[in-house]
Amino acid sequence: LPLGEGPVCELQLQPYPLEWVEGAFTFLLPGAGITVCGGGYSTCLSLHPFLGTWEEIINPLPYEVAPGAKAISLENGDIMVLGATEREGLSSKSTLIYSQEAGDWVDGPQMPVLMYGFCVVQLNSTHTLLMGGGSWNEDDDELLADVYMFDGTTFQKVSSLME
Repeated sequence: LPLGEGPVCELQLQPYPLEWVEGAFTFLLPGAGITVCGGGYSTCLSLHPFLGTWEEIINPLPYEVAPGAKAISLENGDIMVLGATEREGLSSKSTLIYSQEAGDWVDGPQMPVLMYGFCVVQLNSTHTLLMGGGSWNEDDDELLADVYMFDGTTFQKVSSLME
């Protein structure tokens, strides 16, 4: 990888070691680099920024997350996973937080509705918008038009995509 002018860094990136990554989510973990979790595994692997190797830096997820879960950075540097689930095939209101202080995953606040395939826009270190996507349960499937704001603590409906 050429890094500006001068000598060229020839970092060789190791291929991602797990076969299946569909539905995985990624985030930048301070001190660990790009981290990939989920995708059919509870394992979280971080790409070492200088060696180009994948390493298991943080504890595995406590359960398999839903495909399409999203990750955001919280103001204190923790990572929140939105749309996690304990039941395969169902969208979820649950969230998980990787607490750097605890060095482990803890349950986070409940999302306002069951969601999958939604978009996330992190506005700043404290506010994130969630919008669109769908919601389903065993008997129903619907598109979501509501926009929610997460303020670092709670979720609140702020608008609709249909208004």
